Amino acid sequence: MNRLVTWIDPISSVAVLISLVEFTFSTLPLSEQEALVSRGVAVALRAVFAAEYIARIACTQRRLVYVRSAPGVIDLATVVLDFGPLKLLRVLKLVARASAFDRLAGAVAAVRHELAAAGGCAGALIYGSAVGIYYCERAAQPEAFGSIPDALWWAVITLTTIGYGDVAPITPMGRVFTACVAVVGLGMVAVPTGLIAAALASTS
Repeated sequence: MNRLVTWIDPISSVAVLISLVEFTFSTLPLSEQEALVSRGVAVALRAVFAAEYIARIACTQRRLVYVRSAPGVIDLATVVLDFGPLKLLRVLKLVARASAFDRLAGAVAAVRHELAAAGGCAGALIYGSAVGIYYCERAAQPEAFGSIPDALWWAVITLTTIGYGDVAPITPMGRVFTACVAVVGLGMVAVPTGLIAAALASTS
């Protein structure tokens, strides 16, 4: 039984990588024979993940704890949710059991209240920015900023510093307002990163 436990993780990791390759190639225009091979590999991988899930339950003494844990839920999801982009859940199998993941999860839990506060501030900033740009640009660009819901798209991409450029202010007031929002957006992105980094440093 101990030997089985030793082999589970390497086999699971290889199966995940093969699964990603299979999913990638399945999006190509395949011939009928190639599509049949792809489906066969997908079925075989699903059987491997099902066998892994059963083996992990058999190898642990605290079976209910495993089933309810995050790795257990992920293992079951990779078997049940075997279609389309949901196959990407299998990537989580590679990180859920990594020691670094435990540290990261602990760091996030340690600053969860601060992260919640930062998230609340971010939401308020996004909405406030949408309202501000709406009043600055609604007359000049009614097609892009004709309502606050329309302006929310601009607020999100500006505050997150993505800046696609598909919607941009053209009035002097709108441009000044946008510059201020962009500067504030840098801080909005940096705050959660700094909180998690500080928590990780304190646990090292």
